[in-house]
Amino acid sequence: MENGTLRDFMLRNYQQKRDSESICDSQQRVSSDEQKLNLVRFSVDVVEGMTYLFRNKFRHPALTTSKVLISLSTGKCKLYDFVPEDHAKDRLLRIIAKKNAPLAWLPPESIFFRQYCEKSDVWSLSVALWEIFSLGQTPYSGLSGDEIESHYGMEVICLNQCLVLGQSLEFVIFVDITTSSRPSFEQLQQRMRLVLASMEEDTVNNRIDDNGDNSYFNLEEPSCNFNSYI
Repeated sequence: MENGTLRDFMLRNYQQKRDSESICDSQQRVSSDEQKLNLVRFSVDVVEGMTYLFRNKFRHPALTTSKVLISLSTGKCKLYDFVPEDHAKDRLLRIIAKKNAPLAWLPPESIFFRQYCEKSDVWSLSVALWEIFSLGQTPYSGLSGDEIESHYGMEVICLNQCLVLGQSLEFVIFVDITTSSRPSFEQLQQRMRLVLASMEEDTVNNRIDDNGDNSYFNLEEPSCNFNSYI
């Protein structure tokens, strides 16, 4: 698609702008609000895409934002490089066998036991959401494969500290070591839609507050004789 991958788009359009000091405060505030709303929209697209794939018996092992395309004309995100359900385990094993396997996106059951299920993709999806809200950063950046594996000894992965709009998205990006405790795609979809609806409502209210209502009635000089209605 026109903008390439979602990760490239965020690094090009959001990371560089955040690092630049040439934008004035008012422009930066507006840009920041729009950016946060866009990040949630991207996330909803990705979650809905994964939900759709699951319903139609497709899988996407080790999903990352580099496996998400974004359209310049619509701003919509589309997933690619997914596989039929019965090919997912083989795909996962090939990914793990790579020299530089993307361990940061893989769940512990896949790394340590070569196991794979629906909730394995939920783990990868949650890490991809963290990528989005960190503007394309790499999880566990700078850590070796062994160091990344050592983090999986914790009860809950520490990616749930992502913040947006001053509120924690922990309830969305929460990923548990135990597969049965992870949310379903449908639950993630519902949660992200609620976040998006709340943000869009806030955006509308903020625009109303910023624009104000300049329609006033002049009470000192009424344009009609109220006595005529009595």
